[in-house]
Order: sequence, then structure tokens, then C-alpha cells
Amino acid sequence: MATQIEELNKKYEMLANSRDAEGNKRKKSSSPKQTKKKTENSGGGGGASIALQPSKLVAWMKLSNFWKQRPSIQTLKEQNIYNDEPCFDTEIEMVLKDDVHKTVPKIVVDCCVLIEEKYRKSTEAIEGIYRQCGDYNKMQSIRFCIDANNYDALRQPNVDIHTLAGVLKLFLREIKSPLVSANEAKTFIGKPNQWLLTDLSNKQKILKKLICTLPEVNRDTMEYLFAHFNRLTKVPLQHISAETLAISITPSIFHTIQQGARMQDIHDLLKESEILADCVKIMIEYHQKIFECTADRKNQKHRISVRNLKKTLSHPDLLFQNLF
Repeated sequence: MATQIEELNKKYEMLANSRDAEGNKRKKSSSPKQTKKKTENSGGGGGASIALQPSKLVAWMKLSNFWKQRPSIQTLKEQNIYNDEPCFDTEIEMVLKDDVHKTVPKIVVDCCVLIEEKYRKSTEAIEGIYRQCGDYNKMQSIRFCIDANNYDALRQPNVDIHTLAGVLKLFLREIKSPLVSANEAKTFIGKPNQWLLTDLSNKQKILKKLICTLPEVNRDTMEYLFAHFNRLTKVPLQHISAETLAISITPSIFHTIQQGARMQDIHDLLKESEILADCVKIMIEYHQKIFECTADRKNQKHRISVRNLKKTLSHPDLLFQNLF
């Protein structure tokens, strides 16, 4: 801060000196009558330029203090000035649920139904589903409509399949807590080398245990999503593999993309993403075995996990939902 002020002072001094020098040249070249008029009107050009310096400095100081004294987002939330979006950028428990699938967000069900409908009706092979980017402007427009509880915006005729897939990925990416966090997966998967040496049947058992530990909304949402992904791989005309889908959707499921990652961590992140993509691929191919209903599922319905407890404490609206 002090160095910036010193630099500003130096710049202002240089500017004032240059203006004084120009003023002296003009005084020498101009006639005495013109100089008298200038001095009478301006009261001295050099003094006016120097007088501007403190006012600019004060304005800069006030502006910097304003940015420093801005309230945090947390204080704005406490004062009800800033609130989370109804659908995007909020907890998944707070999102409007589907009428039929009571524990699955409505946006997930609507997007999956429309994507499958367009995918099956297409007379040509659609390449890059969930990989190609949709129309960003349309995606943001649909986002605002859904936040305003207008889900019919997804059914507009000008919304293509890639835009629908982009909206679904955007929702999964922007919920505050991922469907499955990478740390939760690591506790079951173990080290990358250990996972690569595990046979397929044991991998399925490990992933089944992981799914059973998730909160009900996360588990049911993942079950619906992976059933949708599995159906996409079985459409006759379209040729898309579970591996291709897994590479595209893994970052949205686990929130593996980290901002500000150091260069030395990139190798670990790539290896971790490769293992998580393999998990997603297995869950797509064998979703019936991994997501099958078990007797423990009903017993876990009224049990609050550590993850749900943290959300309940931070969102009092979830207290009734999680306890009863």
C-alpha cells in the first residue's frame, strides 16, 4: 500500500513538473498581454496542476478503502441481502424434486428424459453427447428460467441435445456439494495402484459400499443418472461407449476440477481423474448390481450421516427433512 502511494506521488510530481515546463515555454513565446489574461483567468497554471494532485490521491484512497470494507458474502447472507439460487449453486436437498421420483431433482429428470427422446428420435448419429459444448447463451437463459421455476424452457424447439446435456452438467457442477466427493471415493477405492490391481467383481462390491454410504438424495440421483447413461449406450443407431461417457461426466460428478492447482499436483490429479473415470465407467456398465436396493437402504433412510449433519447445521430448513 505504501509503495503504491509513493509511486502515485512520483507520477503526480512528474506530471506537475512537465506541466510547469510547458507553461514556462508558452509564457516565453506569448505576448505580455496574453500572459496577463492567462494569469488573471487561471490564477497560475502550475499551482492549479499541483492542486489536482491531492484530490486524485484522496479519491484513490477512498476507492481502495471502499473495496477493503466491503461486507463478505456470509454477512450478506445473514442480512438476507444475498441468497442462493433456487436450483443452481445451492445444496441439492434444497432443489425442487420431481413429482414421480420424489428424491431426484426435477431438472435432472427433465433433462434426462428430453436427452433420451432426442437421442432415440435422431435419424443420424449424434457425436460427442456430453462432450461437445452447448450454446452458452441458451444455457444461461435456461438457467435463469429454471431459477424462476419455468422448467418449460428446456422444451423450447431451439434447444438442441448438446445444450440440454450442458445444462445438466452445469447443474451437477455448480451444486455446493458434489454427488460424491473425491475424498469419499478415496476412502473406499484406496491408492491408484491398489485399485488397478483389483478385479472387476471386487470393484463392483467396493462401489456398492460407497453408494450405500451416500445420503438418500445423492444416492437416488446417481441411480437415476447412471441408469440414463446406461440406456444411452444401448441406443442402436448411436455408438457411444461407457468409457467415452465416463471421461465427459466424471468432473461433474466428483467436482475434480480444482482452481489454482500447483504444477507438482497435476500428475496426482490426472492419475486420480483416471481412477475416478474408471469407477464411473463401471457404474454405467453394471449400474443394476451397484445400485440395487438392499435391506440396509430402508434402515439408513432415517439415519443422519456426517455429511448430512453438516448441511443440516448450515441450513436449518433441512432439519425437518433429515430428522423426519
